[in-house]
Order: sequence, then structure tokens, then C-alpha cells
Amino acid sequence: MAKLKLEVKRQTAEISALDSEGHPIATWNLEGVFPVRWNGPSLDVGANQAATETLELAHNGFLRG
Repeated sequence: MAKLKLEVKRQTAEISALDSEGHPIATWNLEGVFPVRWNGPSLDVGANQAATETLELAHNGFLRG
């Protein structure tokens, strides 16, 4: 039986909130980040809405800017 090896390397990350023109209005820098959960879009051919994804991150704290 094949084994799946999962190794997560914690890294730094930057998250930015953008305005309607794509310019950052707020930015958060995080240390020790790794993904905890991901939910992909539920595609419905009859629905007239945008597909959304959710990514939940764990981190060790905020970095000072």
C-alpha cells in the first residue's frame, strides 16, 4: 500500500484587502503560517452566482510592519 507523506513547512504570509481598483487598503503579515482547511466551490449550472473558496490558516502571530 502506498503511503501519502504530508509535510507542512510553516512560512510567512501577507494578506491584503483590496479596493475596487485592486489597490491595497489594509495588509496583514503573519509568521508561522500553514493551511488548516480548504473549502472549494460548489458548482451549480443553474445558479447565477460567483464560485467562492475558503482557506483557513493557522499562524504563530502577526509581524510588525
